[in-house]
Amino acid sequence: MVIGFYEEKTLQYEGRAHLLTEKSLPNELKQRLMTRGKPSHKPSKEDFMYFKITPGSIRLTDVSSDPWHLEELECLSS
Repeated sequence: MVIGFYEEKTLQYEGRAHLLTEKSLPNELKQRLMTRGKPSHKPSKEDFMYFKITPGSIRLTDVSSDPWHLEELECLSS
């Protein structure tokens, strides 16, 4: 996923997305969504879809410099 392109800078987020359904969410997360989330997070008969992202790396690229400036953070996955 690339986030923004502001003043010739981008933030790239790479990882693995895992599809979760409302039924497979841990109870602690369900409770947090209902108490802190928006009203749309109320339980329903519809099954909402959620994604759990396991980060791989985060990269900041600045193409306004020559050569381009690149900073990368490798994330440890458990």
